[in-house]
Amino acid sequence: MMKDNIKLIWRFAKKFKLHFLLLFFCIIVTTFIGSTYPYIFGRLVDEVFYGKNRTIFIQIVLLYGGLFLTGQLFHLTLNITWAYLMTRFLFTVRKALFDKIFSLKAIYLHSMQTGDIVKRMRDDTTEFMNFIHWNVLYLSAGIISMLIALGMIFYFNVYIGLVTIAVTPLMTYLTRRLGSRVKAVYEKTRKEEGDLQSWLFEILKGMSEVVTLAASRSVVSRFTKNHIRIMRYSIETNKIEIITERVGTGVTLAVRMIIYALCGYLVWQEQFSVGAFVSVITYFGTVSAQLTNLSQKWVSIQNNMSGIDRVRWLLEQESEEHFDTPLNVTKGVVEFDSVDFAYQSGSDVLRDVSLTIHHGEKVAIVGKSGVGKSTMANLLLAFYRPDSGLIRIDGQDINHVNAESLRRQIGIVWQDILLFDDTIRQNLLIAKPEATDEEIKNALQKASLSDFIQSLPQGIDTVVGQGGQGLSGGQKQRLAIARIFLKNPKILIFDEATSSLDVENEQVIKNAWNELSEGRTMLIIAHRLSTIWDADRVAVLADGSMAACAHHSLLSGNCTEYDELYAAQYKETAI
Repeated sequence: MMKDNIKLIWRFAKKFKLHFLLLFFCIIVTTFIGSTYPYIFGRLVDEVFYGKNRTIFIQIVLLYGGLFLTGQLFHLTLNITWAYLMTRFLFTVRKALFDKIFSLKAIYLHSMQTGDIVKRMRDDTTEFMNFIHWNVLYLSAGIISMLIALGMIFYFNVYIGLVTIAVTPLMTYLTRRLGSRVKAVYEKTRKEEGDLQSWLFEILKGMSEVVTLAASRSVVSRFTKNHIRIMRYSIETNKIEIITERVGTGVTLAVRMIIYALCGYLVWQEQFSVGAFVSVITYFGTVSAQLTNLSQKWVSIQNNMSGIDRVRWLLEQESEEHFDTPLNVTKGVVEFDSVDFAYQSGSDVLRDVSLTIHHGEKVAIVGKSGVGKSTMANLLLAFYRPDSGLIRIDGQDINHVNAESLRRQIGIVWQDILLFDDTIRQNLLIAKPEATDEEIKNALQKASLSDFIQSLPQGIDTVVGQGGQGLSGGQKQRLAIARIFLKNPKILIFDEATSSLDVENEQVIKNAWNELSEGRTMLIIAHRLSTIWDADRVAVLADGSMAACAHHSLLSGNCTEYDELYAAQYKETAI
C-alpha cells in the first residue's frame, strides 16, 4: 500500500522535481551549518574562556557570523520555494482529483457523499506536501544531522559514541510498534470526519425542514454522538503519540545521565576538555532530539499515508469510457432498441424496452414510481450503459461516441435545479460561456423571465444565493429553460420538471416548453398527467417494460396501466 502511495506521490512530484531538489539542497545546507555550531562553541570555551586567545575569538566570531548569514540566505530561499510548492503542487493534486470526480462513472457519483469528497480534496491532499516536506526532506535532514552529531561524538570519544548509539535499536522498535497502532485509528478518524461533514451539509441545507418537523433535539443529539466518537478516536491517537514521546524521553534521559557521568569522569581525569564536554553534550542533545523526532515522524507518516490512501482510492476508481468519435446530430431521432438494464445484478429496472422518438416529436413517459422513467433519461445521457440492447441517436450507437459531444446535444431540466451562489448571468453562461448579451436577453424573454429580471435591483447581475434560494420554484425552472435556449440542443428532456409547481407556474413552464420544443425531439418524464396532454405520444412503463405507446386519447380505456394512473390522480375530481 505504501509502495502504491509513493508511486502516486512521484507521479505528481516529478513535474516539480527541480523545485523539490532546491528545497532539499537548502535543507541540507542549513542542516550542515547548524551542525557546526556545537563544535565552534566548544572551541570558543577552550580557546577563549580558558586559553584567553583573543585572535581565535575574533576568528570564531567572524566564522559564526558568516555561517549565520549564509544559513539565513538559504532559509529565505527555502521558504520561498516552500510557498511556491504549497500552492502549485497542491493545485496540481487537487485539480487531478477534481477532474477525476467529473470523469467517474455515474455509479460512483451517486454513492459518494459531498462532505467526504470535500474532505478528500481539502484535507487529504495536503498530506502529499506534509509527507514530502516534513516527513521526507526534513526527516532526511534529521537523519543527516543525527549522523553528523554521532560522528562528532565518536571523534571526541569512542566510548561515549557507543553508549549513544546503543539507544537507537530500542527507539526504533518502540516507534514501529506504536506507529502501526496509530495508523488504524487515523483511518477511522478520517472516515468518521468525512461522514460527519456530509451529514452536516445535508442538515444545514434542510434546516427549515428540521425545524418544521421539531427534530432539532434529535439532530443535535446525533451530532453530539458522532462528534464524541471522533473525539474518542482523537484522544486514542493523542494517547499513543504521548506514550511514544514519553517513552522516548525516558530512554533519552537515562542515557543522558550516563553520558553526563562518563563525561564528568573524563574531565576529572583530564582526558577531556570542558569545551569537548560542552560539544558532546550538545551533539548528544541533537542525537536524542532526532531519535525522538524519528519516533514522532513514523507516527506522522501513518497519518500522511491514511490521507494519501483516500486520495489514491478515488483516483483509482473507474472513469467513463472515452471515445474519440463525436456524435453528429442532424435531426435528433432517438431509438431505444430492446434495452435491458439493472443497477444491481438480478434486479432488472428495464426489460426489453423499445421506443423510437422521431424528429420534432414530443413523447411523454409515465408510470408508477420506480418503474424506470428517470433511468431511461440516465441511459440516454450515457450515465449508465445498457446491459443489452442499443440506444441510437440518428442511427449512431451512443455507447461508442464521445460522451461530451452527446451531452452537448441534449438539454435537460431536472426537478431539482442546480443553481450556483452567483449572479443570474453566470448561472446562464454555464450553458454557453461565449453567449452574447443579446443571446442572453433572447433566452430570458423566451423563458418568460424578462419582466422579473428587470424588476431586480441589479438586473441580470443579481446574485441568486446558494441553491437559488432567492428564487421561487417556477423562476428556477424558467432559468433552467433559459439555459437550454442558450445551449440550443437537438434533444430535450424534462424529468419531473413541474411536479412541485402550482397550476399557474406549471402553465407558464408548459408555454416555454412548447416554444423550446419547436423543431426538437422532446422527452417528458412526469408523474402529473396534466403536463403531457399535448404530447404526440405517451409511453407507459409498467414493471420495467413498455406496456403501451400511443396518443392519450387512444390509451384511455385501452391500456389498464394508464387507466390506473389516471384514476389514481383524478379520482378525487371525479368524486
